[in-house]
Amino acid sequence: MVKLRVFNDNGLEEFRSFLASCAAAFPAPQVPISLLDDPMCTSELPDDLEVDPERVFSNRLSAGEYLFSVLGQPEIDTQSTHLWSWLALLWFEQLCPLRGDGSRFGESYRYDYRLIYDPDYLVFHRHLLRMPYVIYRTYSTDPDKAILVLHNPITEPGDYNENLCSRQEWYTNPVVMETARMLYYDDKSKKPKVGGSSRDKLGDVHRLGDLLRQLEMTYDLYSITPQALLELLPPEFDKWKE
Repeated sequence: MVKLRVFNDNGLEEFRSFLASCAAAFPAPQVPISLLDDPMCTSELPDDLEVDPERVFSNRLSAGEYLFSVLGQPEIDTQSTHLWSWLALLWFEQLCPLRGDGSRFGESYRYDYRLIYDPDYLVFHRHLLRMPYVIYRTYSTDPDKAILVLHNPITEPGDYNENLCSRQEWYTNPVVMETARMLYYDDKSKKPKVGGSSRDKLGDVHRLGDLLRQLEMTYDLYSITPQALLELLPPEFDKWKE
């Protein structure tokens, strides 16, 4: 166990520079774990909390559950870019394991907002650690409601996360999340249904997003039931209700 710390501005820039070097250099440079407790780059949180650097997350659900157990206190600023960036370095080997060619990122991998939390509305939901925490915190009394966006590996947020968690009014709405689970998640196999996140399938999650934007203009999606919301969807969604 190590004491939970946060980057200061200097530490954040050092981490950002390291990530840029990972994207540009081959093979990938050594992970600067010394930054984690460098007094010139970090500071302790006042509550003297501890976190397990050896913790292995089997999926986004396990990450959210563990992070909530550590951070689920009102006095901790969980909007802090400096906190989430420090945590991303703490578990960097798990979040960005070495690839077969010795690199850390693929050419199209956007390492910045996945590892350095950016509150911008276009990318806030893509941070590999913060979003599982936020979703678990929202549904901590019944995480199964959000299993569609928590079932997958910590390194793969996925299309369900991209479509359902990019808008706060959707991921904080248990009706929307439960409806999506009912449509696209198979409770028996404990896996998403095949094709639910494809862009070329009728009634897929991309189309659900389109419909939700239309329906919220007319209906209060917080006050109806998941079954009522299902009934508002057009016939193209019928096969996903089975």
